[in-house]
Amino acid sequence: MRNVSPSQTLPIVLSSLALSALALSGCSGAVQMESAAPDSGEVSAERNQDLAQESTAPDPNQSAEAQGNSLSRGSNPPRTAPKLIKTANLTLRVESVSTAIDTVRSLLQTEQGDLINLQDQRPQRAGDRATASLVLRVPQDRLESVLSQLETLGTVQEQSIQAEDVSNQLVDAQARLRNLRKEEETVLEILERSGEISEVLSVSQELSRIREAIETLEARLKSLNTQVAFSTIRLSLEATATSLPPEARLGVQVKDTWNQATHALGSVTVGLLKLSIWLLTFSPYIVALGLFGWGLRRLRNRPRPQSAQSSRDLSEPQP
Repeated sequence: MRNVSPSQTLPIVLSSLALSALALSGCSGAVQMESAAPDSGEVSAERNQDLAQESTAPDPNQSAEAQGNSLSRGSNPPRTAPKLIKTANLTLRVESVSTAIDTVRSLLQTEQGDLINLQDQRPQRAGDRATASLVLRVPQDRLESVLSQLETLGTVQEQSIQAEDVSNQLVDAQARLRNLRKEEETVLEILERSGEISEVLSVSQELSRIREAIETLEARLKSLNTQVAFSTIRLSLEATATSLPPEARLGVQVKDTWNQATHALGSVTVGLLKLSIWLLTFSPYIVALGLFGWGLRRLRNRPRPQSAQSSRDLSEPQP
């Protein structure tokens, strides 16, 4: 008979345990069905008849209308409410943006909501409008009430609501989480029975992978449940009229003017000093150019002898 190494034994054990778990679950389901089924057909018929009578028997405490509704519904199973993630967008034009923001904060305290983000943009130039963007989070069962109260703050410019059904995602994540926890229990049992170091290391790595997947699924489930429990409102506010930027106080204006004047004086002084340094550095060239120009001018203004003699000859009378 061929010897099997420990590294080959672990995959075989894991696969056999998984197959055993599936077989046991199937067998347990079959046993439950067999145990639930009665041996006698008469007992089953009587039991079904009793259940039918109990389900259709009118409640003396109910009114006639309620009894009629219950009979009309019959034995239909109740529907499970879908798990929805709702997001609303609302744009309002208000008289005062700051007043509207204060009102929204008070409303959130009353409705047990939270202010997630706030961007308040004040006008910086003449003709601009004051605007603000807010992100609110409120309980889903109070979304409609909060939207109705927000509409009273001003004129509605735009409104929309989006809903995403995440029921299947939640069911799938919960099923995967249950399977991973069962797998974790199986690996822990294998780890307790493992004796060699190689087997312990392999099982520990598998256990770490399973626990990491469990933590990821738990975080995703928590995030989905939070998004389902609380809805998001993206609120945009815009002032109805343009406003001028606030004028600074007199003391601030005087201080700014003094700072500007001293800065200008310092700039002029530094400029003059720089110019003086440049003139001093190039002074030899400037002096040479000045002397050259002065000498050239002297030469141009110097009288010529020949022209003076000719002028005297012309002025003397001829015999």
